Amino acid sequence: MFSGRPHVHSDQYSLAVVYCEMLTGQHPFRKQGVRRATHDRRHPKLELLSDADRSVIARALAGEPEQRFPSCMAMVQALDIESSPAKREENGLEICLPPVITPPGSYELAADAASLTTPEQVVAEFITQSLIHSPEAQRKDKTVFHDRFVTSTPASALPMRTELFRQQWQGEYLRKEDSSILMRVHAKGNLWQKLTARSPGFEVSIRWRPENEPSSGLMHVVISIKCLNDGEGPLRALNQMGPALLESFRALLEKVHDRRGEKRWPCSHPMAYYPVINEMDLGERIAGQAEDISANGIRFRSSCKPPSQQAYIHLPLSPSTAGVAVLADFIRVRTLEEGRLFEVAARFQPKAVEPEPSYLDICTIRR
Repeated sequence: MFSGRPHVHSDQYSLAVVYCEMLTGQHPFRKQGVRRATHDRRHPKLELLSDADRSVIARALAGEPEQRFPSCMAMVQALDIESSPAKREENGLEICLPPVITPPGSYELAADAASLTTPEQVVAEFITQSLIHSPEAQRKDKTVFHDRFVTSTPASALPMRTELFRQQWQGEYLRKEDSSILMRVHAKGNLWQKLTARSPGFEVSIRWRPENEPSSGLMHVVISIKCLNDGEGPLRALNQMGPALLESFRALLEKVHDRRGEKRWPCSHPMAYYPVINEMDLGERIAGQAEDISANGIRFRSSCKPPSQQAYIHLPLSPSTAGVAVLADFIRVRTLEEGRLFEVAARFQPKAVEPEPSYLDICTIRR
């Protein structure tokens, strides 16, 4: 913020300042002035705070944003835990990590990932970009891509999921009804193609109805994708992006059943993960090579054995995915090549995060 480039941890810095002022009546950088505080932010005056609070607030006021807590919620929980070490065990307090973060060093790309706010959206984009960048996406030319499957996503939620799909692909509705939609989606071309509407377009039709046994609560979904333009170029674009469109929509739904088990796609791309240390600290970046991915998890190889049970998975295949990382649990680690390589299976955490605390919340937790 002082350098003129606000980032995702600016609110945490402000929150720590307000917390310090309300508890002590003094600014942590008092008598320094704006210019001095700008260039000397390493020594906030926190002697009036308790010992338990001092280390937490000092971290939240760190000059480098990467040194602060992953979120404001993590900072609040650290204050609560430090104030009473036995409280967590007595009350069963759990750390609520944010399911999606901006990885360290990727703050400039956060704007490209602004629409990816939930784990489901991030994973769907991971799969989409993996398919787009995969040689397997180039298959025999087809004029229509068609898929049908059964999902446990309720009928009331399907319009919202189709809206997420539309936003992901920047589509526009041609028709919306209670149990079907028709939209236009353009291939991701250059700026000139978008301005002149010369980029190939696709017509996407999605229909749904209850399964044959209504009491099951399952929905039967049919999705079709066809070209809006004639010619070799649009057909080539359809065969490149058709599979990605189909699979990205499937990834937004819950428990898709199509007699083939959990669908996994090859994903031979460089990736990385940030281990979660001590349940709330973000560890150093560890490189890896992805092998396959699904709506629920990812399998990859790395020369380092995971040092924790959880991590943020980072798959920088595009500007959008380079600006986000999603929380996952390690469920299996297999040693290869006599300990020189490790095969890791991680399962994504599609859980909603608690809302960020307000200034009033953080100032009343110490009552």
